[in-house]
Order: sequence, then C-alpha cells, then structure tokens
Amino acid sequence: MASFARTHSGISRNRVTSKIVMKNKQKILIVEDSPSQLLLIDAFVQRFGFDTHAVTCGYDALEAVRTIKFAAVLMDINLPDISGFECTRQIKSMGACRQLPVIAITAERMDELFESECRAAGMDDCLAKPFQAEALRKVLLRHTYEPSYPNLKLLPDSQGKPSKPESLPL
Repeated sequence: MASFARTHSGISRNRVTSKIVMKNKQKILIVEDSPSQLLLIDAFVQRFGFDTHAVTCGYDALEAVRTIKFAAVLMDINLPDISGFECTRQIKSMGACRQLPVIAITAERMDELFESECRAAGMDDCLAKPFQAEALRKVLLRHTYEPSYPNLKLLPDSQGKPSKPESLPL
C-alpha cells in the first residue's frame, strides 16, 4: 500500500503550492529562470508522474542537489547568476552527484558545437525550446527509468485516453 506525505513544492519565489504526493515518486529538479516556462515544464513533468523541485538560478540548484536526492535535473543554459554549463560542472564535481543525469533545456541553437559544449560540461542530453511534451517524456524516460517507479505515462486526453504529443510553447 502506498504511503502519502504532504509536501510543499515551490515553483517560483512568490508562489508555493501544497499537494499530496506519494513518497516513492522520483523527484526532478527544474532549473529555469523564466516563470512562465518554469510553470509549463513543471506541469508537464508532474503529469508524467514525477514530483518536482524548481529553482530559478544556478546557486539555488547547487544547494538543492546538496540536500535533496533527484532522479534528474532539467537545466536551462542562460541563468541569471552562473551559466547552466558552469552549474552542471559544479554538480558533476560533487561525489554523490557524478551519475545524476543533467538535461539541457535551451532556446539556444542546437548544432554539433552546442551539443559538444553540453557534453564537455557534463550534461547527459539536450532539448531545444520549443519542444514537444513527448520529447520531454522520452528524454526523462531515457535517463530515469526505474521499473519500480510508476511514472512517465502518456498525457491523457479528457476521456483518459493517451493523447497526441503536446507542444510546450516555450
């Protein structure tokens, strides 16, 4: 039988929502400085069955990975304090976080040079904005799949049937 705990998930500095979550859900760290993009990504990740923790700058992300166990990190590249590249390098330098998947989410150009910059920083994958919700689901599945966690379901339509992939207008 699943046990439940009340948690608080902050999705911006000004708004904290309370929700009931299963204790055994995997948690995804979302590092995104745009409030509107953060809300959209957070909503999709939660619909895929994950719990989320969201921060708006690199230094908050570094603090979060020191204190909370995450299944993966969705990292924006252009952050207000340190770049997503530098933040990833620092995360990967922490002993316990070397294997933590970090996925770039960016509006930057997506070419071989950019992808090589991501890999050099220690990022495990890249998604270019705007991206399809299904692309986000697949990249999370690729890096977080655990048979014991019931997550990454397809987005249901209003009748509860799997729907066509949705686009995140980022």
